[in-house]
Amino acid sequence: MPRRHRTGPERNAVSANAKHVVEEDRAPMGMTVRVFIYLVAVHFIAAFFFLIFYLAGAE
Repeated sequence: MPRRHRTGPERNAVSANAKHVVEEDRAPMGMTVRVFIYLVAVHFIAAFFFLIFYLAGAE
């Protein structure tokens, strides 16, 4: 069954609705930034431990 392509005002209405994001569906920006910083920090700490164990094992 072929898909119907939307044109004219119907297409603009769908595009406007597609861009609309309900604020309740998103996490607060501060929390998003904090989680990103924590993830980066944890990866740096893990890399540091890996480096320490790697250097300690190399004789």
